Amino acid sequence: MSTTEHSNKYSLSLPRYCFIHKDYLDSYMTKLPRPIFTHVHEVLNCEDIAMSFWISRLTGGLPPLLADTWARKSMVKLYSPETISGTSGHKKLRDACVNDFADQLGLKGMLKKDKIIHGHEHLFECGAAGANEPPANWRLVDRNADLEKKIHHWKHLPNDKALSEVSKLRSHMIRHAYVLGLIADTSPWKERWHKSR
Repeated sequence: MSTTEHSNKYSLSLPRYCFIHKDYLDSYMTKLPRPIFTHVHEVLNCEDIAMSFWISRLTGGLPPLLADTWARKSMVKLYSPETISGTSGHKKLRDACVNDFADQLGLKGMLKKDKIIHGHEHLFECGAAGANEPPANWRLVDRNADLEKKIHHWKHLPNDKALSEVSKLRSHMIRHAYVLGLIADTSPWKERWHKSR
C-alpha cells in the first residue's frame, strides 16, 4: 500500500484492501478459466491475483474497487496458524502467476491504472470509480441494511466524528477477536492454538 499510495495509482488489489460484488465470487468459481482455477487449487496461492485479474477481465481492464478509508481503518487482521508469504519461492511463484494469468486472460496491455482518493478528505471514496459494478445483465442485490444506515449516518458527520465512531467499532471487533483467540500472542490465542496442537 505504501508504494501504491506514493504513486497514487494501482491496477491490482489484494482482497483485504478491496470491495467486490458478491456475484463475482460465483463467477470466479464457475466461469474463471479452468487452467487458472486448477493452478490456484494446486499451489494454494495466487487466488487474490486470479480474482483481481478476473474482475479486470470482466470490466475492460479496471482494477477492483479499493475499500473506503473507513473500512481500511477498521480492518482487523486475524491470526492464521499458517502463512504462505514466508515460504521460500513465494515471490517467484506470485510473479509467475501475474504473468501467466494476465496472458491467459488477455490482459497484457489492457490493464488500466486508476487513481486513489486519499482518506483524510474522503472517508467514503477510494479507488476506481465504477470498477466494482458487475455487468449490466447481472442481478444486483441490496447491501446489508444496517451497514447502509451506518454509512449514511457517517457521511453526514464531520470526518473526525465519523472516524471516532469507526474506531469504536474497530475496538469492539478487536475485543471480540481477542476473546475468540484470534489475536496472535495473547493469552486467549495461546490457550486456543496450543490446545489444538
